[in-house]
Amino acid sequence: MSIYRSIFGVIVVLALLTACGNASVAPAEVKVNTPKPPPAWLSVKFTDAVTGKDFMINDFKGKVVVVDLMAVWCPNCLREQQQLKALRDIVSPDDLVVVTLGIDLHEDAAVLKKYAQENGFEWRYAVAPLEAMRDIGNLYGARFMDPTLSPTLIVDRQGEIYTMNFGYKKAEDIKKAITPLVQAKS
Repeated sequence: MSIYRSIFGVIVVLALLTACGNASVAPAEVKVNTPKPPPAWLSVKFTDAVTGKDFMINDFKGKVVVVDLMAVWCPNCLREQQQLKALRDIVSPDDLVVVTLGIDLHEDAAVLKKYAQENGFEWRYAVAPLEAMRDIGNLYGARFMDPTLSPTLIVDRQGEIYTMNFGYKKAEDIKKAITPLVQAKS
C-alpha cells in the first residue's frame, strides 16, 4: 500500500513542478483576439492597489498596454514580472503601460500593494473584479484564469487585443511581440 502512496506522491510533485516550475520560454508570437464590440473588461473600473486611484484599460487608448494576470503565490508570476520590470527599462513609458491584475479571489489590494512594493514593481497593480475575470475567461478561455500559465494580454493603441502564448516570457520576447504595436502610431 505504501508503494502506491509513494507513486501518488511523486505524481503530485511532478504535476506541481510542471505547473509552477521553469516553464519554457514562449515565442514572441501574438494572436489578434478582439471580439466585436469591444469587450467589457476594457471599461471595468480597477483600483490601483498602491495609489488607490481608479482607472480603466480604456484610459490608456493611444498607448500599448501589457496586461499581466497573476497571483502573489505563483513563482512563474514573479519571474514574469521581473521581466516586465526589465521591459520597462528598454521600452519608453510614453509608449507602454503595464497593468498587473491579481486574479486570486483570496488576495486583496493590501496583499498586492505589499507584493509590488517588496519587489520594486512600479506599475499599476489591481485586484481584478469578478466581472473582469468572467469576461476575460469567457472571451479568451479558462486558461487565462490560471496564473501559473503566465497569461498575458496586449492591447494596442487602437484597442485591438492580442493574446500571447502561455508560459514564461523574457523581456526581449515581449519587446519583440510589442515592437510593431509600439511603432504603429495611432
